[in-house]
Amino acid sequence: MNEKIRINYTYYNNPELLQEVIQYYEPYSNEFDFSVIDDGSQIHPLTKDMLPDNWIGYRIEEDLGWGNEVARNILMRRTSNTWNALLDLDIVIDLSEPGSLHFFGASTTSISGFVKYFHNYRGCKLVHQFPYGARTDYFDFTKEITGNAGNFAINSFIVSRESWQETYGYDMVFAYTYGMDATLVANNQEAMMPFGKLKKLCNQAVPDMSRILNQSVYQEFYDLYNHYIESGEMIAELFKWKSEDKRLKYIKPFPDVVDL
Repeated sequence: MNEKIRINYTYYNNPELLQEVIQYYEPYSNEFDFSVIDDGSQIHPLTKDMLPDNWIGYRIEEDLGWGNEVARNILMRRTSNTWNALLDLDIVIDLSEPGSLHFFGASTTSISGFVKYFHNYRGCKLVHQFPYGARTDYFDFTKEITGNAGNFAINSFIVSRESWQETYGYDMVFAYTYGMDATLVANNQEAMMPFGKLKKLCNQAVPDMSRILNQSVYQEFYDLYNHYIESGEMIAELFKWKSEDKRLKYIKPFPDVVDL
């Protein structure tokens, strides 16, 4: 196992923003490993010459719709690193000063190895126990967030490869629907750890807003979810299946991926 943190990004038709992210991490290139996967770009597809030698790149060649979470699943299937950060392209980890890379742990034994290993990593520290669910791309988490701010889904986080393998990551039954991230939240909330400080580079990682504002990708998620609730195969409000056999009947296949 590789003991560096691997920082994993998803990409879609935004080469300028990718270059900004790459340049940001250049001073820290020896401290982390880096991967990025293209989620089906047709206008500005990811190519090997867009990446420095220390970045690993993958490309889903067919644009299958909203596939950010599918792409993250692929990154986690490919990684050999123990600890992996999953980030959207408009977010970077704040590494502006020593000790700024804080983590918030959950009170589970599965994370004890993380706490021990990273106690001295860049001078980071576990600041406090953190209420699950706060959204890390809008807040500075050197202080605890409470109330309504804690109700958003975590979208930028670190997770161990082992924890991911013990579940199924984002549920592929809901692949290519906007809302698929809720399935990860429901099944991995004790393993997902938000960062203490993140920097937001711009308002949106995807330049074509129509991909996000398309109501059909929302509706498809809710229609699928309601169908499996009504059929008695999922537990209402928990995004949990009554059995793994039931889930496996409906999972969508992974797309073809090109190594760059």
